[in-house]
Amino acid sequence: MKEKGFTKRFSARQMKVVACKLDEGNMKSIIRYLLITLFFVHLSLAQVSNLGVYSNEFGISSVDYISLDIKENGFVDVEKALTLSDETAGAVIPCPVDDLRVVGVNDEELIYTTESMGDRVFVKFLGGEGNQVRLYYSTDHLVGKNGSKWTVRYSTSANQRHTLIYLHFPPATKILPLSGDILFSPIENGLLVYPDSDVFSFRINYELQQTNSTTLTTLNEFHIVLGFLVLIVLVLFFWIRGSGQDTDSLEDLVTGREQIKGFMVMDSIKNTLDENEGRIVEMLESSNDEITQAYIYKSTGIPKSTLSEVINRLERRNILKRRKDGRTKWVKLQKWVFG
Repeated sequence: MKEKGFTKRFSARQMKVVACKLDEGNMKSIIRYLLITLFFVHLSLAQVSNLGVYSNEFGISSVDYISLDIKENGFVDVEKALTLSDETAGAVIPCPVDDLRVVGVNDEELIYTTESMGDRVFVKFLGGEGNQVRLYYSTDHLVGKNGSKWTVRYSTSANQRHTLIYLHFPPATKILPLSGDILFSPIENGLLVYPDSDVFSFRINYELQQTNSTTLTTLNEFHIVLGFLVLIVLVLFFWIRGSGQDTDSLEDLVTGREQIKGFMVMDSIKNTLDENEGRIVEMLESSNDEITQAYIYKSTGIPKSTLSEVINRLERRNILKRRKDGRTKWVKLQKWVFG
């Protein structure tokens, strides 16, 4: 009998231990589930908040371009160009800002009012229907630092295939790997970003490279030597041209004519092109070298005024480049579009 009672008590204790372990496991699962749920709710609320904030903007037909000039101390000088659809307009910018100016036609300073919206400011102004207005301001609200890593965050209303965002970083900046969702092209000391939605946000990490006096001295010496080499090349170039030899450009003289063969334009670029842009890019892609704008006109049948506008748009987006040789205009794809 004693043995049976002991067995019953022992089994009861085992059941309690198992129940406690199950309760502990369930609690961990519940906590994990709640944390994941809160994370996604936070993301959703942030997105809704952005949409709600920018829905307050009015009188703006397009956001033409935005320039972010990032300083070494984390401050950012911002220029934002807007085309107005009404006499009055309102735009959302980060808060706080310094030295806010609103500039209209002929660089005229416009009168404006501001209204606080939490971490943003709502700016109202009178600029005239169809006119372009530029907002200038400086802020340290866009850049943060964690150790040696800096992060620039920015959100804005935008127009797909029209708005351009220029990011200019301090010299010798190392830009860390970007998210695959951001469509961009490299420019000198920065990036050119192409928004893909009506409310566009991005986050880019970077590091500032350290320099010292020895490095600066070496760079100065290098620039002096490079200047002499350029001068020699220029003298050779004009001497050869003056002697009647056939040469297309200084670039051809120094490096030979570059030919792009066997490369395909990245799909991420093609997906941003409209019909006329796609036809022009495909024609340049299939050619081995640059072709004339007149040849594109004859081959595609695109009206001259439309063709000029489309090529200007592609050149502004850094997808192709042009050069003039007398009265002939040559067109060529930029190297970066091939990946």
